[in-house]
Amino acid sequence: MKNKLFLCSLLFVSCAVLAQGSSTDYTITSSTKNDNSLAGMWIPGKAMDKKIEGSVYLFPNSRGLFKVTTIGGDTHQLFNLNYNIKSQRLESMVSKDSVFLYDLNTIDYIVANNNKYKAIFEGELNGLFLEIFNNDKIKLYKKSHIVVEEGVMNPLTQEMITENKYSQKFSYFFWINDEYVETKLSKSNILKVLADKKDAIKEYASKNKLSYSSEEDMKNILNHYSSI
Repeated sequence: MKNKLFLCSLLFVSCAVLAQGSSTDYTITSSTKNDNSLAGMWIPGKAMDKKIEGSVYLFPNSRGLFKVTTIGGDTHQLFNLNYNIKSQRLESMVSKDSVFLYDLNTIDYIVANNNKYKAIFEGELNGLFLEIFNNDKIKLYKKSHIVVEEGVMNPLTQEMITENKYSQKFSYFFWINDEYVETKLSKSNILKVLADKKDAIKEYASKNKLSYSSEEDMKNILNHYSSI
């Protein structure tokens, strides 16, 4: 029922905004301090830079089923959502001229395409992180970053052979001993983080032919770490 009311109110405000033409700075608050609803604001749509190929968005498709859980534990089902990695904004594109910007600070996590993304705002960490592993002892998160890969220019014609392109780079963060630790997925770095059970982890990974650079293998390694 809450989801239906939320979506109806979202549609109502959308129609009102679009009817106002060129007006900007539309702001709505769909939550208060004491409830668990989603909150956000309207912003004008912005055309993508067509000189740069690729996308700045986390999800390959903005349309689908997205389950959004607030910090208060309320869950909403949305069907139009994406995360702008470059600006670290959670958006619903209502039209090319109107975007609803959600307040990430009110959100706990998002489930999209069977992946769980955690909203983290702690110290220098902020934004949406892919949750790779999670239990009471240790957690592993992955954050996407947007970089622009320079295209190739023909030195004779001064024309671009390949255009500039957005590309994703990644960084990894462990949550262990009540703090976040950034590291690379390599044997030496992982064993440094798991130093208290280093020998047992080395033996387990070697015996089972697990790679420290593989996210899937890291799930097995961390599950074993938590069990010993």
